[in-house]
Amino acid sequence: MFNVSDNIDAVGRGFDAMPAVVQAAVRDKIALVASALESRVRAKLSGEVLQTRSGALARSIASDVAGGGEETYARVFSQGVKYAAIQEYGGQTPPHEILPVKAKALGEASRIADSAPALSAARPGRGRRGDDADPWAGGRRRGPPTDRRRGMTPDRETLFAALFALSANVRWGAGTGFEHRARRLRHWDDLAAQPALCQAEHDEEIKSKPGLPYRRVLTASWVVYHRAGADPAATPASANNAILDAVETALAPPPYAPDERQTLGGLVHHCFIDGKVFKDPGDLDGQALMIVPIRLLAP
Repeated sequence: MFNVSDNIDAVGRGFDAMPAVVQAAVRDKIALVASALESRVRAKLSGEVLQTRSGALARSIASDVAGGGEETYARVFSQGVKYAAIQEYGGQTPPHEILPVKAKALGEASRIADSAPALSAARPGRGRRGDDADPWAGGRRRGPPTDRRRGMTPDRETLFAALFALSANVRWGAGTGFEHRARRLRHWDDLAAQPALCQAEHDEEIKSKPGLPYRRVLTASWVVYHRAGADPAATPASANNAILDAVETALAPPPYAPDERQTLGGLVHHCFIDGKVFKDPGDLDGQALMIVPIRLLAP
């Protein structure tokens, strides 16, 4: 633990005098705290405080670590979204102008809307290329668009709940499991018990082709906490390795699975770990953190 005094020059000289390995560890911890804060801000912008519309504001949140020596610092910020400052500090955008090109588009939209009743009257009956045509299928509608594009696909809540259910199967060592599991991300200081796992649900990508259902790529993370490093005689990296092995086992395809895929009981095409796994064993302060990225390929 560092005791920071009012003499910032003395603090800077002390930090510069530290071995490089300690400075690197402090920098890693700063990055860890920034990452946790970034996740917290994203959660605030994804329904906890602001309701999500496009998700652009939440996606614009990022963090980084800069500087070095006595000026090492982290920041969490928004980039590429002009209205982020308004959401944070208040204010208003300037009046919006409708330029000629936009006016032309509005006029065209109005013209199409005015002519819609005439088109309907001229092409009545099921099966014709009028109101009853499905623009996605290029022919007759076989049911409401929601039936065709979503009706046969499990909803998102079902998919993420099925993923979370697998976390109950994570066991390591002599049958140790998580003492706390939740689908809400929390800071380690707010957890009732550890080891703990929180499932965070992130951005998704949707692809489509005419006449075919949506293809969705959903992303989530299993955020794992433990305090094996609170024991000075322990090697907390060993606990990290054991837990991560158990997570891989829980997410592995079941025996005799088709094409060796984890389908969450037939709900998705595949569910798997994908990307860089963040690992901080907690050597310095006893608090460990791992972030395991997970991808779900859903029809």
